[in-house]
Amino acid sequence: MLNRLTDARRADLRDTLGARWIPVDRQAEYQARVIRAVCAPAVRRTPGASRSGEPGWGPGPAVPMHRE
Repeated sequence: MLNRLTDARRADLRDTLGARWIPVDRQAEYQARVIRAVCAPAVRRTPGASRSGEPGWGPGPAVPMHRE
């Protein structure tokens, strides 16, 4: 029963989403590109130093607590 349900769901996903088999090396390369693209903006906004001495993890620019 569970096998039939799983097979039916898998077939439905394949038909609905147009899923197809992708070689592992292509999938890994694609996932690496996605992660780099997601992280790139955060790396560009990273300040130069921090209180802990670790580069790039500082508190950022001061934000006023009230309107002037």
